[in-house]
Amino acid sequence: MNTILNYMYEQRKGMYIHALEVENSYELESILDSLVNEFSKLFTDNEIQEFIDTLEVYYIGEDPDEEEQIYETWRNFKVN
Repeated sequence: MNTILNYMYEQRKGMYIHALEVENSYELESILDSLVNEFSKLFTDNEIQEFIDTLEVYYIGEDPDEEEQIYETWRNFKVN
């Protein structure tokens, strides 16, 4: 299990779901950028990237083009 995931489980006493539900790619990018900003004080870029790469991302909208864009954004997201 990765470092940040262990940290999250400890901080939340096991009450943590490693998943995101998003409606559009802007929302996803905003969340990922926030995660990077929050975790950069405590963890390395590699640890943050591993955490993001292991997230489950679910599209909750109805536009197939937007769904494809969301998964493309997530797959291509790189920390710095």
